[in-house]
Amino acid sequence: MSDNEMPQLTEFNPRMKAYGMAYRELFPPVRRALHRLLQTFETIVKKTASSQSIGNAPNGSASRPSDSQLRDYTTNLLVTGRRGSGKTTVLLSARRAIEDPSGFLENTSDPEQKDLQKILETLQERIVWLDTLDLEPLPKHANLLATLLVRLQSVLEKTQSGRDRVSFLQSASEEPWNKVDHLVRDAALMWDTVTASDPRTNADLSIKSAETYVNFQYQFASACDAVCRTLAQSRFGQGSRKGVILLLPIENADRTSEHLYDIIRLIHLAPGANLWFLIAAGRSDFTRFLERAYHVELAIEGTPRPGDHAEDETLALTRRQAASALRKALPPGHRTDIDHTAGHEALEFAPAEAPPEQRLSKLLSAITLKPLKGNDKNPFKLLDFFDLSRHLDQKTTEDIQRARAETIEPKTWGSTRASSQPGPLLTEAGSQTLDLPVRDLLDFWQALKDIGKPDSPHEPAIELAELMLRTAIAESNLPNWAENILRERVLEHEPHVGGRIGLNLTNGPIARKFLRSSFEVFYMPEVPSHYSDSSYYLRSKVKLNRFLGYVLRLGDPENESLTITLPSYVEGWFMLLFDLISFLPLSRITNFDSSADTTNPHIAASHHRFIVPPHWCIEMGILWPAPFWESFLDFEILTNQWEGFINRRKDHETGSPVGKEDEPSRLEAKIRLIRAAWIDNICSIASSRHGQWEYTVPLTKIFEGGDGIKDHWLKAYEKDVIKHAQEVFETVRVAEAFEERAVATRNWFEDGLPLLFTPELVPMHLPDSAFAELTKNATAGGDQHFMSICGDRDHMAMLRQRAVRMAIGESSTFKMLRDVGLDAPTREQRLNRACEAWFSEISARFGDEAAKPQWMGFADDRRPAGAHIPEVTVRRTTPPALARQK
Repeated sequence: MSDNEMPQLTEFNPRMKAYGMAYRELFPPVRRALHRLLQTFETIVKKTASSQSIGNAPNGSASRPSDSQLRDYTTNLLVTGRRGSGKTTVLLSARRAIEDPSGFLENTSDPEQKDLQKILETLQERIVWLDTLDLEPLPKHANLLATLLVRLQSVLEKTQSGRDRVSFLQSASEEPWNKVDHLVRDAALMWDTVTASDPRTNADLSIKSAETYVNFQYQFASACDAVCRTLAQSRFGQGSRKGVILLLPIENADRTSEHLYDIIRLIHLAPGANLWFLIAAGRSDFTRFLERAYHVELAIEGTPRPGDHAEDETLALTRRQAASALRKALPPGHRTDIDHTAGHEALEFAPAEAPPEQRLSKLLSAITLKPLKGNDKNPFKLLDFFDLSRHLDQKTTEDIQRARAETIEPKTWGSTRASSQPGPLLTEAGSQTLDLPVRDLLDFWQALKDIGKPDSPHEPAIELAELMLRTAIAESNLPNWAENILRERVLEHEPHVGGRIGLNLTNGPIARKFLRSSFEVFYMPEVPSHYSDSSYYLRSKVKLNRFLGYVLRLGDPENESLTITLPSYVEGWFMLLFDLISFLPLSRITNFDSSADTTNPHIAASHHRFIVPPHWCIEMGILWPAPFWESFLDFEILTNQWEGFINRRKDHETGSPVGKEDEPSRLEAKIRLIRAAWIDNICSIASSRHGQWEYTVPLTKIFEGGDGIKDHWLKAYEKDVIKHAQEVFETVRVAEAFEERAVATRNWFEDGLPLLFTPELVPMHLPDSAFAELTKNATAGGDQHFMSICGDRDHMAMLRQRAVRMAIGESSTFKMLRDVGLDAPTREQRLNRACEAWFSEISARFGDEAAKPQWMGFADDRRPAGAHIPEVTVRRTTPPALARQK
C-alpha cells in the first residue's frame, strides 16, 4: 500500500437493541425457549384466568378473602440463560406473539408454527402486560412495591381511556383505581421503615405501619382481582366468564444483590392469584447475588460467633437460605432455560436481514490461511479448525456420529462427544467456541465479515481469536490470579516477529489432562520366567483405549497449589488461537512441552510384567509412539480416525469367535492389523491430505467370509502402509529446520516407527529383521535414507534401550524407591539390573539372539561390571529463533 493510499475501512453496522422478533428471525435456542414459555402461559391461563372471585361477594359488598384465596399457585416465572443469550428477546417476542399473532407467525403450515398458532389463540387478550420493570437503571433502594402499584394504575388509565369503559354505577369503594390509589399511599409504610425525631410520632408511625401490614396483603389481592375483573369486562363484555392475568416482566434481576433481595420481598408482599412475575436473569448470577444478599443481611445482624470455621459456617448458612428462598419462590418447574447453542445451529447463523451466502459457515470457509508444507494446492480454510468432518472420510464421520449418539458422555468434559445433535462433526475447539450466546455470536459473525479477503488473512484470523479469547477470559468466573496469568503471561506480542501475537508457555502454565476409557485388551500367552521355575511369569498385553476428550488445567508456575480447570469457552478459544499460531511456518509458541505426556493420546500401549532376580517384580507400560505434533487439530484427527477404526474392526469381528487351537495365530494377525492401521493413520495426517484416511485394502476384504483375518489381504495392506509411509517420509525429510510439524513427523519416522516392530511394543515372536524385510519388499528402489533407518540395527538397539529404561524408571516399583528416599546411585544400579533382566527374558522367550540389543558395543546381553548406560532423553526440536531463557 502506498503512502497516499487510504486503508480500506469496514462498513459500520450499529447493533440494534433487543426487540420483539418474528418467528423466522429468532435463533433456534431462543425460539425453543419462547415456545416453552408460551406453553407455560397457556397452562396458566387455563388454570387461573377464569372469572375472578376474590373480593366479590354475592351481595356486591367487599369481603375479606381467606388465606387460601390469596394465592393458589406460586405465581413467579424465571427465564434463565447466559449473558447475551436472548432473555430480553424472549420476553419482548412473547409479548409481540400474544398481542400480534398474525405478525409473529408467517408460515402456519409449519408443524411448530401451527402448534404455536393454537397456543396464541388461547392466549389472545387473556394476558395483560404491565410495563417492564428494568432493575438496572433503578436507584439502589428503590421502592419496588410502589413501582408495581404505579404500573397497575397505568394499565387502568389505559383501559379508562380505551374503547369500553366500565359502568360508572359501580360503587366508589369497589372501583379498582380507588383501591390501587389507597395501596400506593400505604406502600411507603410497607416498604421502608419510616421514623420521626419525635418519640410519640415515631410510635404512631410504627403502629400505623403494623396495622397496614396486617391488612395489606388482603387489600392487594382484592385490588388485583378488581383490576382483572375490570380489564376482563373491558375486553370480553359484562356477561363473559373469561378472565385475564396480569404479567409483570422484570429485566436485569441479576445485576445487584440489593435489587435481587428486593425482588424476593416484592414477591412475598404482593400476592395475587392473577398477578404473575416474569423474571429474566442468569441462573448462576441470580443464585450468587441472592447468596450475597443474605450474607450482607447476616453481617448487619451481627458478627458470627468466634471460631476457626465461623466464616465457613456463615457462608454455608447463606447458601442454604438462598437455595431455600429460590426453590420456594422459583421452583424448577417454573424456570425456562435458553439452551446452549448447538454447533450445527451456530454454523448456520446469520442475522435475519443477511443473505444465505453470509451464513457463519460460509464466512469461515471464505477465509484462506497459509498452507502447510507440501499442501500448497489445498490451503487451509478457517472452517477446517471448526468442522472435523472436513478431515475425515464420510464412513468414519458417520461411524463416530452414530457411536456418540448411542453413548452420551459427560457434558462437563465440554467436548463434541457429549452431543448427540445432528449436523457436522465439530472439533473440540469448534464445539466450545461456537457455544456462544446470540449476542457474542453476532459479534463473531460481524468480525468475520469485516475480515474480508486481505493480503494476509492468517494474521487477522489470529487477531480475532485473541480478541475472542480475551473477551471470554474477562467474562469468565476464573479467579484473579488465573486471569492475570492468561492475560499478562500467556498472551503476548512477540518482539522478534514484529510485535505480532504469540503464546508464552514457559514453565508449563497450561497442561492437558486426557480423558479415556478402556476399550479392548489383548493378552499374550504367559511364559515362565527365565530366572525361576516359580509361579512368576512373564506377562504381556496390548491395551487399546477409547479417547474421550481432554481438559486444560491452568496452574501458577510460582505456586504449585494454585490450579484450576479452564472454563469450556475459554478453553475453546485458547485451542483455536494455539492451532492458528502453530500452523504458521514460523511458530510463535514459546517453550511448549512437546513430549509424550502432552502430545500422545494414550490410546494404545503395551504392558509387561517380569522378574528381576532375585525376587522383585517390575510392571512397565510403553505407549505406542505418535508424532510430537503440537496442534490440537492434529491430535483430534488422530484420535477420531482411530476411534472410527477400532469401532469398524470390532463390527467386522463380531460373530467370528477365536478358536482355542489357533488363538495365538489369530491374536498375532489382530495385532499386526492394529499396528498397520496405527502407522496408516499417522501417515494420513502427515500427508498432504491431512486426514481423509482411506484403507487401501478395505476391512471388508481383510475380514472376508467372517471367519477371521485373511493373511494374504493383511500382508497386502501392510505392504501398502509401508509404501505410503515412505512417500510421506520423502516429503518431510526435506523440510526446513524451523518447520516444527514436519520435523516432529520426521522424528517419529526415525525414532517411533521402528519401535512398532520390536517385542517391547508388539510382544510376539518377530525378529528385528522383520521390519527391514517388510520395508524392503514394499519400497524396492525407494528412498535410501528410509531404507537405512529400517535396517539400522544399532539405531534399533538404542531405541529399545531408551524405551525400556524410561518405562522401568516410571514404573510403580521405581516410584516407590524414590518415595522411600533411595539414593540416586543405588536407583541407577537397580535400573541397570532391571534392563538386563528384561532383555534376558526377551532373549529366552523368543530364542532370537539378534533381538538382543548391544550394550555400549558389547554383543553379550550381560554388560561388563561397571559399564554405564547413559541416560537418554526424548529429543525435542525447538527452533533457535524461539529459544528463550527461563
